[in-house]
Amino acid sequence: MTVMDLKKGESGIVTKIDVKPKIKLRLMEIGLLSGLKITLVRFGPLFSTVEIKVGNFYLAIRKSIASKIVVNKL
Repeated sequence: MTVMDLKKGESGIVTKIDVKPKIKLRLMEIGLLSGLKITLVRFGPLFSTVEIKVGNFYLAIRKSIASKIVVNKL
């Protein structure tokens, strides 16, 4: 299951981030790590972005990246 499979308000634990190394490094720098709980907050205009809550902050990521972040649904 990926972030894109979650519904608004659902949460999951990140198990794998399957993106290019450069993008993965950037996500790790801003705090998106395996083992963290995330919550899907909402989809952006035209479903091009996804807003997730990671810890105490909110993060908007592209749909293409969200579809490569594997989570275990809580």
